[in-house]
Amino acid sequence: MENAIYRLTAPRTLEMTADGVPLQDVAALVRVRTLYSAISPGTELAAFNGLPPLRETAAPYPRLVGYCNVGVVEKAPSDCPVREGDIVLTHASHRSHSSIPPGQVLATVPPEADLPAAATTYLFHLGYAATLKGNVRAGHHVAVIGLGTLGLTSASLAHRSGARVTGFSNHAEPDSHAHAFGLDRVRRKDEETSGQFDVVITTSNSWSDWRLALELARRGGVIVMLGFPGRGEPAADFNPLSSQWVYDKQLTITACGHTPNLDADPIDIRFTLKRNCAYLVGEIVAGRLPARELISEIRPASELPAVYQELSLDRRQGRTVVLDWTDTK
Repeated sequence: MENAIYRLTAPRTLEMTADGVPLQDVAALVRVRTLYSAISPGTELAAFNGLPPLRETAAPYPRLVGYCNVGVVEKAPSDCPVREGDIVLTHASHRSHSSIPPGQVLATVPPEADLPAAATTYLFHLGYAATLKGNVRAGHHVAVIGLGTLGLTSASLAHRSGARVTGFSNHAEPDSHAHAFGLDRVRRKDEETSGQFDVVITTSNSWSDWRLALELARRGGVIVMLGFPGRGEPAADFNPLSSQWVYDKQLTITACGHTPNLDADPIDIRFTLKRNCAYLVGEIVAGRLPARELISEIRPASELPAVYQELSLDRRQGRTVVLDWTDTK
């Protein structure tokens, strides 16, 4: 029983290694063979290119990469809710096999589903989490800064909530698929702007985009942070919490990314990670979320190092790549 696992051993150095997993170590775990895994470009390219880690750590490398995995259950404990042959969504990294506790299965996927599309579920979940944090409602005007993968999924879920969505991009010509994600309009970031948006979702790390978010939000508006302002940049040349924006506008600034991963009744916690993922998988299967449009291409899993190199050179298209592991046994 060998697992083919990708590890980032240093900036821009990605290795696939085979790890043996003794059977006795996985008796109480769910054994999953990966079928497809989707790349989360922002997170994975930041690690690949050596940006500072988000949390202090003594040894940032080696590290696993990826967290959007769809696979088939090969073995499961008798008391587990999933069975051999079930298709499941997990947070496993880019690897051929994983052995996980039953509680780490995020959702089951119908066997008739478009499985590469289903692999993008968590990318849509991050956009969903942003709209929930921003309390986006029908009638709101929402700005999404950055039309990469998470910008597109955030736009899609804000649109699904009934908001009118404007995207802000560095590029004069947005991705040709942008309309599929519910964007009413796409503007360049350097256009003249004023505070007019109820909710601003920022997916960018740059200080210039953080300033744009402060400018775009209306008085009493909300800024939801899916990006990490200042990561990999020198200190800002302006006060990022200046009173002219935060105090005078009475803005609410909220971080996004954590969703309770608890098996709780809806009366206690309505929006949990598993409940959200099950909902989003259903929407993708029903064709109500543009998961296929989020995928620029499907590549053999063996090509991940080349994919990282290519995405690092050209991020303009803003979408993800899905890795195909189906030839890995």
